[in-house]
Amino acid sequence: NISRAFQLGNHNKIKIAYSNDSFELWYLLHFNYYDATIHRNDIIKKLDGLVPGGYEKNSKNMYSFLRGNDDEEGEKQKDAIRNAKNLEKIHDPRDKLNNNPSTTVYKLVEALNQLIEP
Repeated sequence: NISRAFQLGNHNKIKIAYSNDSFELWYLLHFNYYDATIHRNDIIKKLDGLVPGGYEKNSKNMYSFLRGNDDEEGEKQKDAIRNAKNLEKIHDPRDKLNNNPSTTVYKLVEALNQLIEP
């Protein structure tokens, strides 16, 4: 159904932000660059070791944790955007289903940042 979702999105001029193998890849890219195929369970295990107290899906604290303190505000996000763009360079844009790891969540984040930046 993912292929159909992309077809419908293209037909209706809707851009889709996605992560392969899971959304948590976007979180993981805040800490390191990963370009080897990775399963969602392994992403969670890695996040578990990086997030104080362990990673919990749908945690209300994740945004503030990724945002960092005043000294590093936005740095992790910049790292994640850079890492996601580097991943995009090594994958075939026509083969979204097999591009693992990959994410275009950074495009959504950049668009949102433009709305809130002065």
